[in-house]
Amino acid sequence: MTEKNCSGVIDTVLTSNISESDQTVTVASSSGFPTLDTGDWFWARILRLEDGIDELVKVTGISGVSWNIERAATAYAFNTGDTITLCKGDAGKIGVLGASEIVFPWFETWSALAQRAFDAEGVDVDIRHTGSGALTHFTALNGIDPETGKSYVEITTSMNLDVIVVELGITDAILNIDNRSTSQLIMDAQALYGALRTGSPDAVIIYSRQIPYDEVQHGGKAESEIKKKYCIPHLHSTSTMPGETGLYTSETNELEKIIDPSMQDRLRDWKALDAACRNLADVVVHTDYFRPARLGLLSHDRLHLSSLGHLFFLSDMWKVFKSDATLASRIPQLDNIRNLGNFTDLSITWESAVKPDALGDGYLIDPEWLDGFEYPMWLNVRDYARVASYPEYWGNQQRPAISISDRVVRNNGEVFIVMLSNAWPSQPVASKLWSAENDEPAFFDEYTPPKTTSGTGDMLEAYSPPSGIIPPGDYFIKYRVGPDVFGPFPIAIFDKYPWE
Repeated sequence: MTEKNCSGVIDTVLTSNISESDQTVTVASSSGFPTLDTGDWFWARILRLEDGIDELVKVTGISGVSWNIERAATAYAFNTGDTITLCKGDAGKIGVLGASEIVFPWFETWSALAQRAFDAEGVDVDIRHTGSGALTHFTALNGIDPETGKSYVEITTSMNLDVIVVELGITDAILNIDNRSTSQLIMDAQALYGALRTGSPDAVIIYSRQIPYDEVQHGGKAESEIKKKYCIPHLHSTSTMPGETGLYTSETNELEKIIDPSMQDRLRDWKALDAACRNLADVVVHTDYFRPARLGLLSHDRLHLSSLGHLFFLSDMWKVFKSDATLASRIPQLDNIRNLGNFTDLSITWESAVKPDALGDGYLIDPEWLDGFEYPMWLNVRDYARVASYPEYWGNQQRPAISISDRVVRNNGEVFIVMLSNAWPSQPVASKLWSAENDEPAFFDEYTPPKTTSGTGDMLEAYSPPSGIIPPGDYFIKYRVGPDVFGPFPIAIFDKYPWE
């Protein structure tokens, strides 16, 4: 004997009058209401439209449009056309089966933010993640959670979910942590989706793509044509500039280069896996991973989205939650999502924030956006000081604030000043300076005694370039700070003002 419920607010109307003593009612439709086996029941509320009187009844049997009911202690008469509503419907249930991107940062992922959004709008939907860090299609099916003793598929299917979001593929193909071939990756996905179908046959399955490159502008290019600046930073690998092996950089000359062959292979694998998953799912959401990455909204591992970056994923998901008919048929509560304004559509923010770079195939942050009305207004979405997190260093691990003198006039007593803040503490620092007329040197000059950032991640440098060593002219300077390279920064050195 079980109390039965269902997702959504379900109602119908009476098709005949009932008295205070009647134990059966006839209704217009039983569609959507729970199926009752012997001993099962659900609660319903009958509302008399003429005066607002209502009565809670226990529905104990359904035969077509005829219902057996147990009446309340104080019962009322009701009329044809009065409504009868499922009194207690379960919340719609959405599970997100993904890797670390649905775990980190803890409580600030898009699924956690979605729960806050549902709650704020009074939409009765529960959303929870069912995955774990470093998860792939293969390990979601075969790996065992050490705390529960269940596979991640078993955890997911045990929750009686209405909708399952599968957000896997980056760990499989781009990180390639299981070292699986392309065909194995596809078979892993097929096996996982098959297991979800078996364990949750009524659930709608969404595939969240997490697109790791600028597919909008460069989706038609072969992998051998994909530049670093088209991709999330993990696909950049490390710098190939002189003397920078193993270091991270956002230098324009480096980001104009083609991703290395190993990353071309990984992107090719992701595309093949992506195509397979799109065919396996009921609904596909084009979650854009590249755009928040280009705005610098990643953690310092150059991989995981920051909490603000997760708003971009939520924006892509939210548009589908509130518009997809397949999802609404499974979770009717999604029809209650309201239009709060276009600030929830972060594709608009992206289009406002960037402008084409010099070659027209990449992006720069648009200064008119930073100085205009839209930037401070968009800050109201979340209480963050920076919507774009130092995007000039989006390919680096550290994203410090750097201020450097671009002109020094020696006879005027000016000194060369470098101020760096928000780097990591106690990082070794080196630099190289060269004339704009010469090639960049291959090696950094180490300081004597060694220089590091401070215990709070700051550095201040001020000196007057000696005229006997550094003649007037145009120069470039680069800094190596821990694992990162910043620059080149242009400097013009004068003995006196040019007009003197």
